[in-house]
Amino acid sequence: MSGSAISIHAVATDSGQVGSLVESAVTTYGRLDFAFNTVGISGSVPGLLAADVDEDAFDKVIAVNPRGVWLCMKYEMPALLMHGGGCGERGLDYWSSGNPTNAASAASKHAVIGMTRSFALAYADQGVRANAVCPGYIDTPMSGRFREHPDVAHQIIRRHPIGRLGTASEVARIVVWLSSDASSFVTGHALIADGGYTAQ
Repeated sequence: MSGSAISIHAVATDSGQVGSLVESAVTTYGRLDFAFNTVGISGSVPGLLAADVDEDAFDKVIAVNPRGVWLCMKYEMPALLMHGGGCGERGLDYWSSGNPTNAASAASKHAVIGMTRSFALAYADQGVRANAVCPGYIDTPMSGRFREHPDVAHQIIRRHPIGRLGTASEVARIVVWLSSDASSFVTGHALIADGGYTAQ
């Protein structure tokens, strides 16, 4: 399979840049069929419990994660409505629970799931679907910082019954499925891909 792609730098919390990003995609390819908004920062501070996190750090996570996803969906929706399509968002496993050392991220991902379901309900009768992908720990540069602490890395891997971290390509295949007609009856769903993390 072959294709073409463009790369555009944009700050997800800047409405002007997000709007220009969507406009560039539509101008280049003529339409927008699907969008996957993998906006997010961690905000995790090792060793700090929920109440001990600095207010500015908490505010930054909330400003980036749910607001960034909302801005993307806001500007993508008019283009998606023209032809019907779908959008997907990246949640995290602890959207369904809490995190004792990262309340900001947990709160922000709960918000992302709520927004996804709200958009799904708002546009279901207009041919646009909205779903979220909720991965466990994925082997990426962001999660790679745990490898600097072997004990922590070992504990994280042990939490996954499958015995390893996930890969970006495994998440990508889920996104491809959600963007295809194979998932045409799926909307408002938070799809967990975590190697059994939340099944325990």
